[in-house]
Amino acid sequence: MTVVSRYLARRFWSLWWPVAGGFLGLFLVVEAFEKLRLILKYSPRAADMALFFAARVPWMLTQILPMSGLLAAAFAVAGLIRRGEMAALRAGGLSLARLSVPFVASGLLLAVGHVGLQELVAPRGFALARQVKNVRIKGRSEASLVRTTDLWLRVPGGFVHVDRLDPRTMVLTGVQIAQVEEGRMRERVSARTGRWDGRGWVLESVEVRRFRPDGTFETERMERSRRDLGLTPRDLTVEKVPMDAITWRELRHRIERNRRRGFDTLDLEVGLWAKTALPAATALLPLLAFSLGVGGPPRGTGVRGVLTALAAAVAFGLTQAVSLSLGRTGALAPPLAAWAPPVALGLLACWALRRAETSS
Repeated sequence: MTVVSRYLARRFWSLWWPVAGGFLGLFLVVEAFEKLRLILKYSPRAADMALFFAARVPWMLTQILPMSGLLAAAFAVAGLIRRGEMAALRAGGLSLARLSVPFVASGLLLAVGHVGLQELVAPRGFALARQVKNVRIKGRSEASLVRTTDLWLRVPGGFVHVDRLDPRTMVLTGVQIAQVEEGRMRERVSARTGRWDGRGWVLESVEVRRFRPDGTFETERMERSRRDLGLTPRDLTVEKVPMDAITWRELRHRIERNRRRGFDTLDLEVGLWAKTALPAATALLPLLAFSLGVGGPPRGTGVRGVLTALAAAVAFGLTQAVSLSLGRTGALAPPLAAWAPPVALGLLACWALRRAETSS
């Protein structure tokens, strides 16, 4: 790396830290206001709330990395233009493509960090934050799960397995109840659905299999049966796990499992492809800010470049939201819905850089 490249990279990173810190502080303030109701209702310990917010920081970083990279690059270019350094570098025979290399490299480093946070850190942070919120703050049982499919719960005397839970109606689908005594299966109850009626769980299409000590069993079938599962709707009232809390591999396995069960997977497929496309946008935004910034007057304040980069980032965000929405409705294929905005962003950055090069 040449002296110029090191200087430009230092300018970028010296601005990225305060920009990212500002965004993170803003995120934490907004998060605190959103959780004000939770704080007033449960009066949690300060240590628990601090742990909750700390566990959310990795996810917050994945949200601020794209915009922080864009703003750091835009401010760096604006500073170079304002101090006349960009004009001096161009007069020295350095092309804009050559000068963009440190910004491209910095964007790639941010993208690597985005992937690492997205796949390794943020999901664990989500799990810790949910555990702190549900168990330490709300005082729920450890048996409370944060999933809506393939639920396993330990209850007094055995286990309960539920294929699918509808969080809105609290209807259980594919209920299996195993009663175990001294390490031996005593009774197994299977039901097509289960519904809470205010007093207990009403199971429908029930099959009860009772096991005898000699290994034989008897089967009883009934249309409806009331059972005490050792659980209440409060134990099952859990948050829907957002896709940001799931790794790419886990999301792919969920899609395969839901396909085998005949469930719709379109929304999950869009989320899967989005997980690959968002880091690409993080890598490209610093280049976009550089390309738009150097397209202005060689001597000036550079403010126009910053405003243009911000407008382009807002347009990208809106385009991405619309594209993903179209993907979730089936109007666009999931790979196209996720990757069309970043590809368009890359083409815009290259076009702006070439235009600035030829017009200078």
